[in-house]
Amino acid sequence: MKKTILLLSILAVVIFLTNCNTTGEKKKGIPTASTDTISQIKSPLETGQEMAMKTKAILGKHLVTAIQDMGTEGAIEFCSSRAIQLTDSMSTVLGSRIKRVAERNRNPVNVASADELSYIKEIKASLTRKENPKPQLKETTETYTAYYPILTDQLCLQCHGDKKTDIKPATLSTLNRLYPGDKATGFKLNELRGIWVVEMKKAK
Repeated sequence: MKKTILLLSILAVVIFLTNCNTTGEKKKGIPTASTDTISQIKSPLETGQEMAMKTKAILGKHLVTAIQDMGTEGAIEFCSSRAIQLTDSMSTVLGSRIKRVAERNRNPVNVASADELSYIKEIKASLTRKENPKPQLKETTETYTAYYPILTDQLCLQCHGDKKTDIKPATLSTLNRLYPGDKATGFKLNELRGIWVVEMKKAK
């Protein structure tokens, strides 16, 4: 029974991280990619997605512990203080710059750039047309930049949904304390919450 509960907790956290963007990432230079960063077999878009998912897995591992020890409010505390550090560490390990950004951001440093907002606009339009959102790749002479949509699901609404019906009072109190300028509530199911951005330097 305990193993079943633990597995369900881990699954919930993976969904939570995929669909819920609770903190921003610091902006800094793109680390130099290792020789195998851009695979000879996999496309840059596939490689970037793998990097985003590896980062999500590391965050999930630590977030599971926070949930088990301190509950949902503890998970929010973790995201506000540790998620940036862990994401930065994964950027260094994977030789790329990895972050999550949003139009309606929670953390002040999590604001989407003009290029990122352009992709967000495209995804919103595709969702309005009832189309499946697709990732996007942009290329310069030196880098690949990959964008991946993050959609809300039922679990995500616990921190990003309606303040009266979806978010518990204790959770809302913690959010108000940690993010006084929070814009990331009021979402509905299957709306675009934010995006993963992975910037990879081309191998020389």
